[in-house]
Amino acid sequence: MRKAAIMRHEQSPKKLPTRHITPVIIHPVEKDVIPEESTLLITAPSSDAQRGLLFPLRVGRFAYAPGFRLERQRFDSFLLGVVTEGMLHATIWDNGEKLQYEVRPGHVFLFDTYRHHEGRSDCLTRTSMIHFDGIAARTYYERIAATSHGVFPLGNTSFMENAIDQLLDTYTQDQPQTDLIGARILTDLLTDLALRSATSEDDGTLAVRETIGFIDTHFAEKITIPMMAQRAMMSQRQYLRKFKALTGTTPYSYLVSRRMDESKRLLAASDMPIQEIARIVGYPNLNAFTTTFRHRFGLTPMRFRGTTRPGTIADLLDSGHDH
Repeated sequence: MRKAAIMRHEQSPKKLPTRHITPVIIHPVEKDVIPEESTLLITAPSSDAQRGLLFPLRVGRFAYAPGFRLERQRFDSFLLGVVTEGMLHATIWDNGEKLQYEVRPGHVFLFDTYRHHEGRSDCLTRTSMIHFDGIAARTYYERIAATSHGVFPLGNTSFMENAIDQLLDTYTQDQPQTDLIGARILTDLLTDLALRSATSEDDGTLAVRETIGFIDTHFAEKITIPMMAQRAMMSQRQYLRKFKALTGTTPYSYLVSRRMDESKRLLAASDMPIQEIARIVGYPNLNAFTTTFRHRFGLTPMRFRGTTRPGTIADLLDSGHDH
């Protein structure tokens, strides 16, 4: 199911070269992949890396139009990714058994793409993915999949996004230590995921992770601590303690962060009225939204929009007409 955009109707990677070859980032052109919003890096790790290291084969970010579908009998690697928008439907055929997954925003997925697999989307969907292989790759896969069953929510996926950025930067530079740096990035990432997914269900961590995934996709709605504690089947006190241990913050602070991050994205990427953005992210009251935004970022939504668009009328007016 790997990098859906990366999922081509091709067979296993070819024999690896004896030294690292510097690749370039391209825009994939598969059917129903939005090329101008997608990037793909195809690596060519050295034979030394193949023999003794973990290494990426495909790294990228993809935007899929509704109706995207890609099926392959196998692609000799493991697929690690995260959905940031929409929903990715994945199917893995495992020794005759058909395993189906719905991967939602904020959920990490790890699939064995040596097996017959399919990925599709029914709505605009965005993902960040890595096809990887090498020494210990299967060990990491089995360790993580044993407790997560291939898909699990994370409270904060920024560490995965950062790892993908680091891989893209590393493999587009012509330097002799590229394979070692790439192996370290992958090892750190997979080790982190293995430790996170190893938490047993008995201590309630997976239940709290599920509520985090719910907040990630329903942050515009009214969400309360009693509601989330009931969803996790815990007392409010127990839920708050476990949530703080898992994320380092409170449910309310996490909810506000999700709302503010989305509002920043909408302010920078659209001309939508600020009052409408406030409503979309869960603030029907514009004053409450502006106060929260100013407290979080030190400037009003109008001023923030102006800083993202130099030379626009917002820049000229924000000093005297902040909302």
